[in-house]
Parts: sequence; C-alpha cells; structure tokens
Amino acid sequence: MAKQIYLGGGMLGLGDQMLREWERDDLKRLGFDVYVPQDDKSINDKTNADQQGLAERIVANDTAGIESADIIVADYLTHAQGSICELGYIQKLKRDKPELEVYVHCTDVRQGTGHIPTEQDRAEFSINQYVYGVILEVTEGRGIQDFEEIRQELDTSRALNEYKARKLREQKNADKDKLRELLRAQQDRLNSVYETSAKAQYEAELWQKRFEAAEQYIKDRLEITPASIPYDNVRIMLKSIKTQDLHELD
Repeated sequence: MAKQIYLGGGMLGLGDQMLREWERDDLKRLGFDVYVPQDDKSINDKTNADQQGLAERIVANDTAGIESADIIVADYLTHAQGSICELGYIQKLKRDKPELEVYVHCTDVRQGTGHIPTEQDRAEFSINQYVYGVILEVTEGRGIQDFEEIRQELDTSRALNEYKARKLREQKNADKDKLRELLRAQQDRLNSVYETSAKAQYEAELWQKRFEAAEQYIKDRLEITPASIPYDNVRIMLKSIKTQDLHELD
C-alpha cells in the first residue's frame, strides 16, 4: 500500500497552484498517494465553492488530510498563513505520532542565498524564530531543505522500505517452508511410532494367543489336571518362556 503525502503550501496565486501541481505529479511518479488541498474543489474552487460554513469545512478537510498522512511536505512561505498555522498542528501531531515524516522547503528565491548583510534591517529574507523552531522540531533538525533534496530522500526511503518489505516477505516464506518441513518430519516420526506400536501390540496379542493355545493343548491332550505337579511345572515353564519372548518384543 502506497504511503500518503500531505502536500502543503501556498495555493492562492496561479504560480503557486502550478507549482503544487508539478510537485504532486512528481511525488506520484515516485509511487506515493498525494493529497493537495487545492484539488479538493468542494472547498478550494474559489469561484464556485459554497460559502456557507466554508472556513469550518476547509479546517475539517485539510486537517483530515494531515491526520491521515504518513508524510508531510510543506512549502514555507511567509505569506501563506494557512500553511504556517498547519505547521503548528503538525508539531503537536508529530509529538503524538513520532513516525510521521515531515519535510519543509521554501520556494521563496531569497531564502538560502547566503547573503548576510552587515545591517540587520537590510536582510532580504528572514524567518520568525518561533516558526523556525517549530520547523526544526518537526523535521528532526533538518530544517528547510530544497525540494529536490526532499524528493531524493523520499525516493531512497521508498526504495529502502520496498527492499525491507521484500526481504521480510522472503524471510516469512523461508520460515513457512522450514516450518512445513519440520511438521512433515514430525508427522513422519509420529507415523513411525504409531506403526511400531501397532506392530508390537499385534505381535504381543499373537504371542498371548499362542501361549493360551499351548496351555489349552497341554491341558486337553495330556490330561494334566491343574492340581497335578506336572501341570504346574509345565505352566511355570510356559510362563518363563512367555515372559522372555514378550520382553524381546520391546
């Protein structure tokens, strides 16, 4: 089952919308399912969307998209107030769901240029430090990356997960084959024991019948009474032979 990505970021300008579409398609090519808020026309068709309770529906739909995601990819832009607000909720969600993967990039061309002015007021780009602290926390210290770096990490992670899943399936199949072999060997041993036991039981019953027949023969043919000494001697001799022969059957 493909992992679900929530793709956050600005979507009110035509350029932002085109960029979100390109990112969505690129991530889908990697094999992910992607939820992009702008694709939900029930709340983001700004021309035709029902305005009744629109704010509540936007919160409900986008929050559901965030909560159902395995991975968050967000474009941080200072003017994208909705996306910044989502980062705060993602921070709480990440604390409750540590396995959630979060990546943040920034398509503001002024970010990451390395230009550090001597006068602070001349800084061409800056991030509110509370917001940056949240970004550092949810990304586990990676901070702001570029989209291509994020894409490569996701592709590597997906390939690694597929490899692990394949190896796990192979190991499970090998374990099943080994278990079936052990069960077959155990059943063969049990069948051998049952067969040997049945054979021993049959031979014991056969010897019992033979000795009983011999005793009856002595009694009938030789006309020895139970009270006679010869009968008793013969009986003792037969009992000794019987015990010895039955012992040899063990």
